[in-house]
Amino acid sequence: MIAGNGRRSRALLGVVVAAAFVQTAVATEGGGSVRAFGVDTVLSGVMAPPGSARLFTFLGYYDANNTLDGSGNNRPGISNFHLTAEAIIGRITYVWRDVEVFGANIESRIALPYSTVKVRFDVQTRVGPSTGRVPKAASPTPSTLR
Repeated sequence: MIAGNGRRSRALLGVVVAAAFVQTAVATEGGGSVRAFGVDTVLSGVMAPPGSARLFTFLGYYDANNTLDGSGNNRPGISNFHLTAEAIIGRITYVWRDVEVFGANIESRIALPYSTVKVRFDVQTRVGPSTGRVPKAASPTPSTLR
């Protein structure tokens, strides 16, 4: 037996045990994803065989019944708050046959997004409460605000 092998084994075992208890910190508002819909984060470089087309669908939903300040308290003057956002994004990909640039295949992608956002709230003003509706926002995707 080589001298020092026992120490290495214990040290390696210590590293493995410590790594088993390590957790990454993950924080998002409301537990949602921070990833943009339609963006590949895992295996983003993987490409289908030439001549193949694929369809991907991404769905998103968000619902909130209050709006909070930086301390986690309800915002003063705003009541009866409700927000609902829904999104569906379709993405079509196609890998071209016999088309290469510097030896690499070419893939085309097109995304077709659709979203709906509904916002409702009451605002306390100097003259009394007022029901607020957010006007339709300019967006590259079709959206409705009610």
